[in-house]
Amino acid sequence: MKIQRQKKLKRRLDFFKNNFGFSAPYSLIVDGTFCFAALSHKVSIKEQIPKILEDNVKILTTPCIVTEVEKMGPALYGAFTIVKQFAHHQCGHTVPVNGAKCVRSMVKGGNKSKYAVATQDQSLRTQLRTMPGVPILYLHNSAPTLEKPPEVSTDRADRWDADRVGLSKEQRKTITSLKRSILGESEPVKRRKKKVVKGANPLSRRRRKERESGEQQAEDGGEAERRSRRRRRRVKLAAHVKEELARRRQMGEQAV
Repeated sequence: MKIQRQKKLKRRLDFFKNNFGFSAPYSLIVDGTFCFAALSHKVSIKEQIPKILEDNVKILTTPCIVTEVEKMGPALYGAFTIVKQFAHHQCGHTVPVNGAKCVRSMVKGGNKSKYAVATQDQSLRTQLRTMPGVPILYLHNSAPTLEKPPEVSTDRADRWDADRVGLSKEQRKTITSLKRSILGESEPVKRRKKKVVKGANPLSRRRRKERESGEQQAEDGGEAERRSRRRRRRVKLAAHVKEELARRRQMGEQAV
């Protein structure tokens, strides 16, 4: 199970635990449509469903559900084999009724027995969403999923919270509007930006080593330039001038 999906399932289960008094071991009613879908997607109900309900769940069915699946004939023989292996919870119907009606009768009146329901029946799921405090499980492809708490359940939980606090939802809205009209809109708190220590801008100046190496190169280049200038100052003499200078030097030596 992926981590994000697991966290989502835990939040939804915690909602029913905190607001409607659900606790382990959980009682889960499974109908024929869920067993048929589990068989089609090769899902093991006994192995995979407990992972959603914290590995502590009692999987139940009713005689009405078993009778309904059995009457469907050979087409649902596999689902009948699966559903009849679970514990049969006595629903109180002396004459069997259809599975959806049987499930609704067990969770009506506030679901005092704290049942969760596993079904693929869209019509039944729609009807269960109108009853507060009923966790609904279904298969999303091959992944067992706990439905998001319906609005009727969240509204009931909000009313209970308001009763505990002593203020209704409308009263809290009225107080909030009065505060705004008297005190004005509260200014958002400006968070101070953390000072970040920044290093030297490499574009503004060169590093020390690069600067030193550049200065050394400049000195070497200057020395070479001076040498080249000295070389350039040497003037080449013409041949007859050299001969005249040599003759005069020789005459001077003879005179000595």
